[in-house]
Amino acid sequence: MRRLLKGTFINLNFFLLWQGQIVSQIGNQAFIIASIFWLKEEVNSATLVGLLMGIMGIAPVIFGAWGGTLADRYPRKLIMVLTDALSGLLLFLLIALLSFLPSLSLKIASLFLIAFLLEALATFYRPSVMAMIPDIVPNSELFKANALTEGSAQLARAIGQALGGVLYSVVGALKLILFDAITFLFSALSEAFIRSPESHLRSEEKPPLLEELRAGIKYVLKEKGIRDLLLGSGGLNFFAFPIITLFPFYIGDFLRLGAQWYGFAMGAFSLGNLLGFYFAGALRLKGYQRFSVNLALILSILSLIPLLVIPRIDAVILSTFFNGLFVGYFNVKTITMIQLRVPKEFLGRVFGILDTIIIGLSPLSMFLSGLAYDLTGGAVLQIYALAIGAMTIISLWLLLSKSFQRDLSILDQGI
Repeated sequence: MRRLLKGTFINLNFFLLWQGQIVSQIGNQAFIIASIFWLKEEVNSATLVGLLMGIMGIAPVIFGAWGGTLADRYPRKLIMVLTDALSGLLLFLLIALLSFLPSLSLKIASLFLIAFLLEALATFYRPSVMAMIPDIVPNSELFKANALTEGSAQLARAIGQALGGVLYSVVGALKLILFDAITFLFSALSEAFIRSPESHLRSEEKPPLLEELRAGIKYVLKEKGIRDLLLGSGGLNFFAFPIITLFPFYIGDFLRLGAQWYGFAMGAFSLGNLLGFYFAGALRLKGYQRFSVNLALILSILSLIPLLVIPRIDAVILSTFFNGLFVGYFNVKTITMIQLRVPKEFLGRVFGILDTIIIGLSPLSMFLSGLAYDLTGGAVLQIYALAIGAMTIISLWLLLSKSFQRDLSILDQGI
């Protein structure tokens, strides 16, 4: 058993973390499906569904940096176990509220509140996970560990969405929420057996929490390579969201194809993403890691060009596949760079700030892209061209950033 874990999942501690994550992520996707369809059946309001998603998106903006600060201040294993256990208990409470509250308005309010609290807990959970990995995995296996972590998240989203839709039609919302609650408790139990040195903990008296948060922000501002990566990643994601948000309109209104082709194109992206994670973990490329990351960044932008110049579905599917491949590769490598470059006592705050920038900007980007589409009368190609142009400028800025390139070179040192 230990030999199998070492060969496939690196070691027992990482396996316990990995299996807990993938199970709870499947359950969480099932919860989102249950929430959306329950709202649709009860009130048939797209506005309320959008509001629910927006409220969940606000949580990382409010709590992201604080979650990273706590991950640097307290035992990360304890934070992970507590947040998963609390998430499970909140879902049990939601089941009771949806079952026994007297009015529909109160039930909807309860759903919104608990969905917000679940996403808030997730913002405390995620930095602890990413910051713990270097403590339980040797540096030589970080690429593989991050590839497995990112790949499992992508796979869990796909399985959870498919499974959630099937289970909802069979068992209904309450039992689907119960399934999610059980997955969170399973994750907490699995993580409770992890043995981690928690090397970020300091024996001296801790400063006030706000001071630690400020210290994390100062660290990011001072370390120009890390700062450029965080800002660049935020910018790339901000301008990628218009492409994602308007993709159903691109397929349906511009290419005049059915919804099944949207599914095929998005499936191609997911498949490419998984392969990108795999290659990032499997390919050592000693001495050429920095070159491969820069190449992936360039190719991720170039892979979007067919959307503008070859408006055929075969070209679109190839475009989304290769974009997923290069984006997945770039993400795993840069996460590993952060883990190697940032001192362990600052890792949680750096990942928390990254969460805040990337996730926090996404609702604004989606709103603005929808608004731009309506105001321009459906000029999807022009919006895509502007988004790809902006991503090209940001990519060139990262390629020319001496600080980022210097930090990126750590990938070629002893891995």
